[in-house]
Amino acid sequence: MYKISRHSFFVRSKKPYLAAVHSSKVMVKNQRLFLVLFLCAGSVHAQNFQAGSPVTVASGHGNYHPQMEKLGDDELGIIWTNAATNLLYFSKRTGETTFSTPLQLNPVGTEVQDYNWSGPDLCASGSDVYVTYRDLGYETGHVYLVKSQDYGVTFGDTVRVDNLVTEYAQFPDVAVYNDTVYVTYMTHGFVTMNPQMALSRSVDGGQTFQPMVEASAWIGEEVCDCCPPEIIVDEERVIIIYRQNVFNEREIRAVVSYDRGETFSQVFVPDNHDWIINACPSSGADGRFLENGNPVCAYRTNFESEPSLYVNEYDLDADVAVNTVEIYASAWSNAGINYPQIAVAGPTIGLVWEGLGVSTDVFFNASYTGVANLLPENAINVTEIANSQSKPDLAILDGKFHIIYSELSGAVVKYVQVQNVTSVEEHEVSAVSLFPNPVSNAAQLDLSAYVFSTAEVTIYDLSGKVVYASQIASGSLSVNLNLEHLAPGTYNLQLVIDKKIEQLSFVKN
Repeated sequence: MYKISRHSFFVRSKKPYLAAVHSSKVMVKNQRLFLVLFLCAGSVHAQNFQAGSPVTVASGHGNYHPQMEKLGDDELGIIWTNAATNLLYFSKRTGETTFSTPLQLNPVGTEVQDYNWSGPDLCASGSDVYVTYRDLGYETGHVYLVKSQDYGVTFGDTVRVDNLVTEYAQFPDVAVYNDTVYVTYMTHGFVTMNPQMALSRSVDGGQTFQPMVEASAWIGEEVCDCCPPEIIVDEERVIIIYRQNVFNEREIRAVVSYDRGETFSQVFVPDNHDWIINACPSSGADGRFLENGNPVCAYRTNFESEPSLYVNEYDLDADVAVNTVEIYASAWSNAGINYPQIAVAGPTIGLVWEGLGVSTDVFFNASYTGVANLLPENAINVTEIANSQSKPDLAILDGKFHIIYSELSGAVVKYVQVQNVTSVEEHEVSAVSLFPNPVSNAAQLDLSAYVFSTAEVTIYDLSGKVVYASQIASGSLSVNLNLEHLAPGTYNLQLVIDKKIEQLSFVKN
C-alpha cells in the first residue's frame, strides 16, 4: 500500500509553494557542537580521521567523473569514463588495494557522453549491478542501461531507457529497489528547451522500460539545465533531487512519488539560500535515506556571498527540515568547495568534496551519530598534494570510508581509505561499563555514575546495521541486555544519555 499526496500546491510570488511545502527550516551556520564520543574504553571529544596511501585504480583508461557503490558481495564497484576516447569503464575491488582490469561497458564502436562533473551512474542490489549512461550526441544521443548479474564480473547487452522523439535526455541517474529499476534524467525540447526532470521505470529488472513519467513539470518552473540530478528510492518513496532555475535563482528541490514512480505528488525544499547566478553552475546534489527514514542530501550553494556546502535532513511526514548543517573545512579556504558526495551506513554519515588546499584537493568529514554531529572541525584534507585531485565519491564498508577521485597527473582514478584512528589512551576513562566482555548471551550496562532524565542504548554491527535498541528508564542504575540473538563477532554500543553520547565496543562469543 502506497501513500498519496498529502499537500495542496499554492501559486507562488517570489518563491514557489514555500508556505505549503517548506514551512520551517533549521539553519545552522558554522555549527560548533560539542560531541562526546565514547570509543572502546575512552571518552573522545572529536574524531581523528586519517587517510591511507592512495593507489591507482587503473592506468591508461582516463579519469572522468568516477562513481563508486558497495556491491551485494560486500565489495566495491567503480565506474568512470575516458575523455579522450569517450569510453565507459567498470572495475571491481579484488583485494584491500587492488582492482580488476577495467571492463568497457558501452558497445564497441559507440561513444559515451561524459563531462568531468557529470556522467554515467551505477547502483547495486544483491548480485545485480546496474549502470546507466547516455551515448554521444548532444541532441541525438539516448539513455541506456547495462546490467551485471554476477556482482560485476560480466555485463549484458545495452537496453534503451528513454523513448523520447520530440525531446532529448541528459544526465541519467539510476536507483533500484528489489526488481524495479528507476532511471531519472533531464529532458530538453528541440525548439523550446524547458528542461524538466523525468523518470523511466523498469519492473522486470531492467529488461524493458515503461513510458516516461514527467516528474517536475507540474511544479511550473524550469530545471537548471546542466546540473545533474540524484534519485533515491525505498519501499514506498521515489525521490528525485535536482537544482531548479527561476530567473537565475538556483536552489535544490526534490519531488516525491508515493506510488513507485507512477506519479509525483509532493515537492520539498532542502535548500533556501537564494543563490542567484546567471550561468549554470554545473553542480547538483547527492542524496541518501537515513536510518530513520528521512532523506538527506548534500549540495553546494552560495550563502552570504561565499561558496558553501550544506547537508540537509528532511522529515517528509512533518514537512520540515530537521537538520541543515553547513559543512566546510574550516582550516582551509572555502573558495573552491564544490561537488559534495554523501554515503550512509546505519547511523554513520560520510561526506567528500573538492576544495582548495595545496591545489584542488579532496576533503572528507563524517559523523557516527547523525547529521547534526557533522562537525566542521573534524574535516581533513585527504590528498594535500600538488597537482589537482577532484570529483570524489565514497562508500562505507567494514567500518572504513572508501574514497575515489580524479587525479590530473596521468589522468587516472585514485582510491584511498579513511578511518578513525583516535587513540583511546589520550582521553579520560568513561564511567560507563559493560560486563562481562566478551559477552555470552546477556550483559549488564552499569549506569550508576549517572543521574539522567532520558537515555537510549543502540547496538550496531560492523556494517552499521542496528541489531538492538532500547529506551532506558530515568534513574536506572544498570540495564540488563539480552544479546542471545546476536551472532558471534564485534559490535559497537552507543549510549545517548541526556545530551551526552558515549560509545563502546564489545565481543559476542
